[in-house]
Amino acid sequence: MDKLWVDEIRTSPRFSIILCTYNRCNLVLSALASLRRQTLAYHQFEVIVIDNGSTDGTLSAVRTYVSAGLQSGRKSEETWQVQCLAEPQNGLAHARHTGLLAAAGEIAVFLDDDTLADPYFLERLLQAYDETGADAIGGRVELRWEAPRPHWLTDDLLDMLGYFAPAPHRAQLQEDTSFSSSSFSVRIEALRSIGYFSPFLSKRLHVPTSIEVQDLCHRLSKAGYKLWYEPGAVVAHRAPAARLHRAYFVGRAYWRGRSEELAQYAIKLQNGDTSHQSYTGILRTILPELREIGYLALLHRPLLWLASRSTNERLEAAMAQARSWGRLLQQLQFLEHVPVEVTTPAVLLVRSPEPDATADLLAHALSLQDVSCTQVAADIPIPWLWRHRSYQGQAMGIVHFYRPGALPLTYRQRQRLWFRLWLARCWGLRIVTTDTGGWWQSTRNLRFLSRRTFERNLLSMSDIVLAFTRQPEQLYPDKQLHRRIRCLPHPGFRGYYAQPVTRIDAHRQLGLPEEA
Repeated sequence: MDKLWVDEIRTSPRFSIILCTYNRCNLVLSALASLRRQTLAYHQFEVIVIDNGSTDGTLSAVRTYVSAGLQSGRKSEETWQVQCLAEPQNGLAHARHTGLLAAAGEIAVFLDDDTLADPYFLERLLQAYDETGADAIGGRVELRWEAPRPHWLTDDLLDMLGYFAPAPHRAQLQEDTSFSSSSFSVRIEALRSIGYFSPFLSKRLHVPTSIEVQDLCHRLSKAGYKLWYEPGAVVAHRAPAARLHRAYFVGRAYWRGRSEELAQYAIKLQNGDTSHQSYTGILRTILPELREIGYLALLHRPLLWLASRSTNERLEAAMAQARSWGRLLQQLQFLEHVPVEVTTPAVLLVRSPEPDATADLLAHALSLQDVSCTQVAADIPIPWLWRHRSYQGQAMGIVHFYRPGALPLTYRQRQRLWFRLWLARCWGLRIVTTDTGGWWQSTRNLRFLSRRTFERNLLSMSDIVLAFTRQPEQLYPDKQLHRRIRCLPHPGFRGYYAQPVTRIDAHRQLGLPEEA
């Protein structure tokens, strides 16, 4: 009975520590060593190491270190639980999602691979959860100086190195305060309810964005979850000599500006705001940034230099200029192309201008999945095609025709549409057609021959054809077309029409007696 009880405990730890790493073999081994020295009982936590495509042998080194610590003869409660996984798709969000899929704990603890956890870190964190009932807790992050601190590095810049201590005592965080990305924890149920991390805003190779955790905290607060700060849960974040230069802080400010614009882009997509898709809307946001950059570069910074102001003041002005420059460049990229960081292609829904309940349901379903959906009637805008052209072989846009036979097209409109579809093909966009049938398919009147011919030609050039049928071989005898058919059950109209009234209410509205 005791053995079974111990095994049950081991399968249900309180904490799942997710440690993501990329080409930092020595650093992640040091982080693991600090977790192994925790005072919290081993059966209370598990460690999940995610190698995000390292090329320096990180995964094999971690597995060797873990297997060396698993000595035979130890009791099960005296052995720590460690998993070593690999996530080939680069991106911190993808690595963290892989860790969450393997997590068995109630609370996910996220640590950077260049941190060192205090021996009482998990014990104090567990105590804070039990006493506050919090949904997410961030611990104190101190700096471990690996080189002398520069004289110009003031306390207000330490957060760019990972420092986090918003209060001297335990406190509930305000909505405008977010955790440090180096050390924070969230209940997995709360993470699941808000949709986990955003790959669009996540840090990845050659794109060191830094707003993912801020976006996560904002969504948690908006959903009504309680965020707390626990100063007793301490980790030390390394501050190497390579980061103690002014160029590093200016670069971080530049990527901060770009991250802010990406976050605004994501919010507009969720709210259905299409101002980011128009040239006038983007130009309206570019002009203030140009004025700010001109003021800083041509007036403010030269005056600081002439007045021999402190190095710190000049650094802050350079960082402000770099931040504005990052926002400007990201906005200019929106003019030329949609962000290449977008993980879900945008959809241009081409539908009939006549009312169609099923088309409305499709557009609503896309919006619920945070898919950018633009609806047009027959005319495909060339600027949309250009901005959503493919990038390095990755499709960034989908032209989706819904019931193409229902489009009331003239001969000239059809020719213009074929030309723009040819452009879409040349620019790497995908073409999808939903065939739901129609009266024009059963009639033999030559008046509607153009509708049937247009629909048949469009089906033959589509990458995927969606059909609500269980017998595609009878409706689509063409073998080449049959390979592209995807048969789906009809979505129906549940939730579109109002609920039927009760019998008593119907009798009352019609003026009939209840016993009728």
